[in-house]
Amino acid sequence: MFLGENRKAFLDHLRNMTPQIIFLTVFVLSLEKINMSESIWGDRNFSLLVVAITNLALFLGSMVASISLFFESMLPSTADFLKELSATISPDDSHATRLWKRICLAASKHKKRFLTAMVCFAIVQFAFYSTIILAVLQTRRLV
Repeated sequence: MFLGENRKAFLDHLRNMTPQIIFLTVFVLSLEKINMSESIWGDRNFSLLVVAITNLALFLGSMVASISLFFESMLPSTADFLKELSATISPDDSHATRLWKRICLAASKHKKRFLTAMVCFAIVQFAFYSTIILAVLQTRRLV
């Protein structure tokens, strides 16, 4: 997993987590600084709300993009697999539907590689959510 053919996808996903954590931290800090005793439409509160919403959108977008890239690079892309995949995918399918079909096909035909991807993803997500929890707890101490 860490030294085999999937190491590039694993390390890329870890690298992509850094900006996600920064976006989420700025989101939490911005929410913590909003003064709830004042109107949300005041200059300071509104500015903080815009910063918070923007960073939340950036966090969610980068998280979805990183996860989809991770699975696309971890799952098989051999000619035979792509041939089977093209038989199940229609041109009208959304990106999410195509990714889901690719995951289902990999789970049924390439069990070892799929299990490796799942274990790797679980480890990364555990580290990611642990970092988020620690960041939120530390942010609350700063405010």
